[in-house]
Amino acid sequence: MRPPGGYTTDMFNYANDIDIYRAWAELLVQRGNPLIYERRYHCCYASRKNRHRYRHTHDEIMSRYGVVMQEVVQVPGVFSSALGDIGFIFRSPEMEEVKTVVEFIHALKSE
Repeated sequence: MRPPGGYTTDMFNYANDIDIYRAWAELLVQRGNPLIYERRYHCCYASRKNRHRYRHTHDEIMSRYGVVMQEVVQVPGVFSSALGDIGFIFRSPEMEEVKTVVEFIHALKSE
């Protein structure tokens, strides 16, 4: 058994304010873990590929949405075709805000 791929496990942690890695270790060592949590946030991974021309710069994204950002990752080349070259992991209690952030990150320059 292994954790899900990509950054999914980190997203579990961010969505629920938990440490799933610690819970897994406690499960192995203590044969149990009463993991009590409440999902307070919607967590999202939105990525960009270097080949596209985006409307908003990295600095503009961070200036506007830095407060909801949990992690910004440079994706290793072998995984970039599936996960993009750079990934933004963010959370919000409001799904509408998540959608707005995704649209902002993904907005392309008009030609």
